[in-house]
Amino acid sequence: MPFRGQPGAQTALLSGDVDLFFNQSGPSIGYIKQGQVKGLAVTTAKRLEALPEVPTVAEACGLPGFDSSTWYGIFAPPGLPEPIQARMNAEIQRIITTPEFRRWLIDTQGITPSTLSTPAEFRAVQERDIARWGEVVRRSGAQVD
Repeated sequence: MPFRGQPGAQTALLSGDVDLFFNQSGPSIGYIKQGQVKGLAVTTAKRLEALPEVPTVAEACGLPGFDSSTWYGIFAPPGLPEPIQARMNAEIQRIITTPEFRRWLIDTQGITPSTLSTPAEFRAVQERDIARWGEVVRRSGAQVD
């Protein structure tokens, strides 16, 4: 059954119109904790701090090494001067590491804050994912219409 987005699919799951759907952790945490839906597995390499009772796909399905994580980043125009990049990075790191923000990310969004600390480390993650998922698309034969 096709849906235009997460809210409609979540409603269909809660009403029993569908039996299963993949969702981001944030919108599902409350429903799982309240027992309205059962979390079968998370697609990350490690269990989520917010849902430690929900196994990973690797654990639940016997697929060692399975990891399909989402990441978030902040981007700027090419050629942004290095001092501005450094200051932005320092401020973002300061905010991400505050106990209040960290707890909010974990408890309400199901996000484990990253330990990446430099733009170069973040770039390496992007390049790895482009190569990984690019290969998946090539093997699948998917094409843009």
